[in-house]
Amino acid sequence: MNQYPIFPGQDTPARPTLRLPVLTTTVSTELSHDFTLPDYLPDIRKILRVSATILPQESYVGSTSVDFSGALQYKLLYVSADGTLWSGDLPADYALSLPLSLSERFDPTVGIDAFEATCPEQMLTRVLSPRKVSIRTRLASTVEVYAEASLDDKLRGQRDEHIERLEGEGDCAVVLRGRQSGLTLTDEILPSGEKHDALRVISAEGQVFVSEADADSDTIRLRGEAVVRIFTAEDEENAMAAAPTVLLRRIPFDTAIAVVGADRFADARGFGEIERIGVTVEDGRILCEAVLTLFGECQKNRRFVYTRDLFSTAAEVDTVYETLRLPIGVKCGVGNFTFSESTPLEGLGIGADDRIIDVTGSFSIGQVTVKNDRLLCTGEGDFRLLLHNDVSGEYSAVEISLPYRYLTDYSADLHALPEEITEASLLVTPITLRCKTDGERLAVEGELSVSLRASASRTETMLCEAHVGSPLLHERGTIRIYYPVKEETLWEAARRYHVSPRALAAASEISLAPSDRLDGVKFLTVVDA
Repeated sequence: MNQYPIFPGQDTPARPTLRLPVLTTTVSTELSHDFTLPDYLPDIRKILRVSATILPQESYVGSTSVDFSGALQYKLLYVSADGTLWSGDLPADYALSLPLSLSERFDPTVGIDAFEATCPEQMLTRVLSPRKVSIRTRLASTVEVYAEASLDDKLRGQRDEHIERLEGEGDCAVVLRGRQSGLTLTDEILPSGEKHDALRVISAEGQVFVSEADADSDTIRLRGEAVVRIFTAEDEENAMAAAPTVLLRRIPFDTAIAVVGADRFADARGFGEIERIGVTVEDGRILCEAVLTLFGECQKNRRFVYTRDLFSTAAEVDTVYETLRLPIGVKCGVGNFTFSESTPLEGLGIGADDRIIDVTGSFSIGQVTVKNDRLLCTGEGDFRLLLHNDVSGEYSAVEISLPYRYLTDYSADLHALPEEITEASLLVTPITLRCKTDGERLAVEGELSVSLRASASRTETMLCEAHVGSPLLHERGTIRIYYPVKEETLWEAARRYHVSPRALAAASEISLAPSDRLDGVKFLTVVDA
């Protein structure tokens, strides 16, 4: 396996520690907010859609709990009293606290990392008055907490120079993450047509698309685009009769995020959010500024050595063992795929004169399973269609849910493929979406980006404590013959008689390692030295 990097607080590579997940769970948070529109926005006649962006979170890990605090940015698209489209940004906060319990094996002074991925599962909106709206939201959060576990066995009691140790080797996935805030991208758009001076920007929304993620020495390099969608309309008296124009811009970025411990042997992924979009119209041009927060994450399987067992050839020893569940990384990377699904038109309320002028989508936390030696990602997408009736000039909205599926290969070099995925962080983001009617069905097509980290698991039983007791009484020079039992190892036989495995193998004229089975060995010669 590849050499594992030194973590902060780890003085030498020989320091026996292991980075383990101490908390992995998914929780739901119910939020309720009432908002009053700012003075510069007109009254609400009808709400068309509400979206929510989860802005970067802060975490605090205490002795008994882990706490997260974050912010939401609601984007409200609505029809005003005069029939024109408007949007408003409504900020809100949320908090999340979970109990945390660490065993003596973990050292909180080395450092604990807490990760959170949150997405809105459900939003209910109600207009309380022409200038007041109520939003009820359910958030789904996947929380992961990692801490350093000591691999030192605690040897208590009398000093003993006759200790025999059986070492074992295992693999464990290590996950590292870094964040870069305030990355600013700019763009200039010159719309087609002649009446540039009459443009009004209705709203601006966007997504982060990471197309490449590569780990190197203490960094993760991300390349991709901020995909910005801008609604514009002619700011004239008769503008209500014309549908707005949707401008789609892809602004590239290439940046390196500091991630201590990352190296070129790790698999990497990236994701992020657009914190803020500023759009202004000057001299017929649309000037766009997008402020991004990006996350770079890498995963690598670390080979480690631990004490499986010990005994003394000169004293009684009481031992205590612990079984740990260890994650094994199987995938960490980014990708994209083409989405194409449809649903019957019947019952959706789309009339013959209704024209689809825009479609947006969001994706809930999905599932990752093993299928035909590949990883299958599945989930649901919630799509919101904006309609304009070219006869009446009225706007309306339709919401539909459609499934998605994405197949990808493993990225880790595994000795054996796992039968199931035990932990996964799956983020699906729409890059572009299109919607059209096809006969009696409504079809949604587009390009979706995927940021995926997945792991399987295995268990290792290791020694955590031993107590050296009373001295043994050996009858020196005694020779005994021992007949091994089925599937017994050289170590188990040596432990039974408190003799060195090396000495037992030499006296029995066999060449075996301590963990080797005694299959085919008829008897052992046990000599008390």
